[in-house]
Amino acid sequence: MREDPATPGRRYRGIAAGQRQEARRQRLLDAALACFGTQGYHATSVRALCAEAGLTERYFYESFANSEDLLRAVYETLVARLRADMAAMADRPDSVDAVLGVYFGAIEGDPRIARILFFEVLGVSPAVDQLYRQAMEDFAVLLADLIGPAGGDGTRRRIVGDGLVGAVVHIAMRWTLGHFGTPRPQVVAICADLLRAMGMADRRA
Repeated sequence: MREDPATPGRRYRGIAAGQRQEARRQRLLDAALACFGTQGYHATSVRALCAEAGLTERYFYESFANSEDLLRAVYETLVARLRADMAAMADRPDSVDAVLGVYFGAIEGDPRIARILFFEVLGVSPAVDQLYRQAMEDFAVLLADLIGPAGGDGTRRRIVGDGLVGAVVHIAMRWTLGHFGTPRPQVVAICADLLRAMGMADRRA
């Protein structure tokens, strides 16, 4: 008798049930990037996500409660990947340019990422808003670290980081809306100058 691939704890074609479920979850995350990043979150139904993933709705609800749950998951996945890639550049001698290069490179390299990071998560729900705020706070800490201690004062450091992340993210959003018309190296160089100028001003303070 053929094994039911969805039966808990059973192996199917040599693959454990947990591995199959994780593979299905990843297919849905990939579908979310494809659909939310092109059609938009509000224009995408669960049925459309399942069609993109090649799965039935039964398997959607195996991993996610609803489409917002999937939006949160794909957003957290994209942010975590981008944060790790940027953090890996933070100890380089040219850390400011390297970190910003990773950030703007990811956005230009896959505009679907930019759409989800900057636009599709806005105003969805308080839970999604909180994820967005946390991501901005984490990015602010990273940028503040790049320019060194902000006067040695915790409040000043936080405010400087908030200002820098606001500037960089707004530039990235405008760049995305402008279809990346300005060459990426130029955008990176201008943002790097902004961060370095803040660091120099801070040392003079």
